[in-house]
Amino acid sequence: MKILGVLGSPRIGGTATFCLDRALAGAKDAGAEVEKIILCQKKISGCFDCQKCNETGVCAVKDDMPEIHPKILEADGILHSVPVYFWAMTAQMKAYLDRCVPFFDAEWKWHKKYYPKMKGSASG
Repeated sequence: MKILGVLGSPRIGGTATFCLDRALAGAKDAGAEVEKIILCQKKISGCFDCQKCNETGVCAVKDDMPEIHPKILEADGILHSVPVYFWAMTAQMKAYLDRCVPFFDAEWKWHKKYYPKMKGSASG
């Protein structure tokens, strides 16, 4: 089992880091393979809504997000840890989540690139 931890705090070592590290340690102790991504150490732009990913399933923005996409797809579980800033998630977490759009098509069904067995499926 693979567990991916995603830290959305720009302040490494705070409560969000502590919580994520404890959860990942528990998963590892239970036998899972774990990996942690620290978003503030990555270059991740926001989504430009260019809609190029609707056809290809690949984001047109060139930054660090394409290296994260396969990790998301390979994970059996994903843990997100993020503090609340001004009544919402951090900018780093929001950009990361927005950039998961290529996983879906224009109708918000799983994109055929990632789930070819659902190609043409109305229930996708």
